[in-house]
Amino acid sequence: NVINFTAKPYVSALSTLTKEEQNSGAACLDIGSGSTSISIFIDGSMVFAKSINIGGWYISSDISKILSTPFEQAEALKTLYGSALRGPNDGEYIYQTPLMGSDSDERLSFSRSKLISIIRPRFYEILIHAKKCIEQSGYYDIAKRNTVITGGGSELIGSIEFSERILESRVRSGKPLNIDGLNEEISGPAFSSCAGMLIHSI
Repeated sequence: NVINFTAKPYVSALSTLTKEEQNSGAACLDIGSGSTSISIFIDGSMVFAKSINIGGWYISSDISKILSTPFEQAEALKTLYGSALRGPNDGEYIYQTPLMGSDSDERLSFSRSKLISIIRPRFYEILIHAKKCIEQSGYYDIAKRNTVITGGGSELIGSIEFSERILESRVRSGKPLNIDGLNEEISGPAFSSCAGMLIHSI
């Protein structure tokens, strides 16, 4: 039975922000699958929280639609080869993916630069929406000091550098910090809100 509820923006920050960041002022962006949550802490307390209905699922969906490949395959392509930043040699890396609804061995060939060109606009959109929320919160100057991005959607290669450009703030990757004993499989950014829920419950 459900005993209680708490806000995802709060628990994500609880597990990824250091005590110093919570006191001096920091923002936490949890880029989940279907939504992105934003929280701002100052003086050890959360002063702002909001969720927007866009996340990493939409990036995978874009890949699936544009490359006409099954969603599960699109998710794997994003995880294995995706990036938020372009590189000079991306056009030289060629991958193949099965076509949606095809019973044959027919596969589509595409370059890494093509994949990145699909990922970047949606990742940019997520960050722009988050930035607008932070600006409207009235705590933008505080958030610029320290911004942590976490959640599975933050694990894209180049996400930190790209986020710094768009958010115009100092950004670091957020992993569960304030709970011990997590093995490698469950200690990444995708598990920040789960770890935060444990800390909150304790």
